[in-house]
Amino acid sequence: MSQLNIKALLEPSSIAVIGAKNSTESIGYWVVKNLIASQYDGPIMPISLKANNVCGILAYEKPSDLPIAPDLGAICTPIRFVAKIVKELGEVGCKAVILFSDEPYEGNADTWEKIGLIAAKYNIRVLGPSSLGVLNPRLKLNVSLAHVAPPAGDVAVISQSA
Repeated sequence: MSQLNIKALLEPSSIAVIGAKNSTESIGYWVVKNLIASQYDGPIMPISLKANNVCGILAYEKPSDLPIAPDLGAICTPIRFVAKIVKELGEVGCKAVILFSDEPYEGNADTWEKIGLIAAKYNIRVLGPSSLGVLNPRLKLNVSLAHVAPPAGDVAVISQSA
């Protein structure tokens, strides 16, 4: 497997959270909340169609509104929006995305294939679908659905599971 843009996934310098909301029922809310709680020191840029801010952080309406290109896009939307979002992130220079969508591959194969083709066109590293996310305690990074990050140590676990 290519190592293209793997650093943007595991050690991002900036993160956009697409589908961020202020509702505790939202995956996007918890991803932003976990980034804040982990004391991540890079820019956190929520993207929301409805909220002006998420967890007190200025929110943007679409990727092209962002002040800088995010290294990583955390996509917390239903599958029907993902291809368009990956394309928009690719156009602004995003290098990696995490797909938190829990919609199955079965019955959505055409959509997932389209997402893969768009990601390949823009050289975007993809983690997911149905991803828990990425935790890197040494970097104070918790871009995941895990509300408690493990302590920094000498062991790493990398897993992809749907």
